[in-house]
Amino acid sequence: MLAAEIEIERAPVVTDEELCKSVDEIFRNMPLLRAVVVVDNEMKPVGLIPRSDFLLQLSQRFGRALYENRPVASLMQAEPLIVPVNEPFEDFVRAQFLTGEHEVQDIFVLTDDEGHYRGISNGRAVMKALLDAQKILLADLSSSREQLVIANEQLGQEVSVRRAAEREAINASHRDPLTGLFNRAPMVRNIDELIEDEAPFALIFIDLDGFKTLNDVYGHLAGDEALRTVARRLGELEEGVTCARFGGDEFAVILPKSASAEAPRSMRGNCTGPSRKVSSLTAATFV
Repeated sequence: MLAAEIEIERAPVVTDEELCKSVDEIFRNMPLLRAVVVVDNEMKPVGLIPRSDFLLQLSQRFGRALYENRPVASLMQAEPLIVPVNEPFEDFVRAQFLTGEHEVQDIFVLTDDEGHYRGISNGRAVMKALLDAQKILLADLSSSREQLVIANEQLGQEVSVRRAAEREAINASHRDPLTGLFNRAPMVRNIDELIEDEAPFALIFIDLDGFKTLNDVYGHLAGDEALRTVARRLGELEEGVTCARFGGDEFAVILPKSASAEAPRSMRGNCTGPSRKVSSLTAATFV
């Protein structure tokens, strides 16, 4: 049974009509809380608000002012993974995780047999339960060579799944979730390393002109698409160029010494178009 195998967290609940500022207050008061669950009048889950996704939206430029008085339905995951606590653990792992459908950082909601909210858990708790089950399995194995080979194969598969999930989680922490570019932290480390190695490079900062107006007039979906378009065009630059989103509508590009002299002009052409302008494009060369 799933409830007997994994750790379950009793996360706070809200209705989909409550305002986002209520969820913001909950996360402020509970800094270790992973998510808030959205329920209906019968305490049945209808959505999920992961902490990282919610705070990312509010951290965007004017995000808090735009969202704090909106219903939580505007930011919740409308179709979270919902699992009965009485579902067999092995069936759950096989159906949801070993198939690659979900990842270790995914949060899911647990309910009783009637669909009422019981708590939340995540893939890391599932992996921990798998590892605990491994320990029991290894302790119970006989000295039979055949059984030992089977156990080693199972261990290798599960360790591979865990390592792959950890690598994916580490890579995700270095990436901007909207554009897929590097975020500020790895970009700053890259710059520090280049300076420490005294390697010549050019550092270019890009700011999108009229981005606030675009968001105000056409909405944040249009703004997000503009950011993704700029990211795609930056990704078309020559090999060796490193690009990052610093936040909001700000981007940074590192051109190594090996980059061609046409690279900055090519980048300006990539970032501009009939309906998009780059307000400032400044470059500094460090030797």
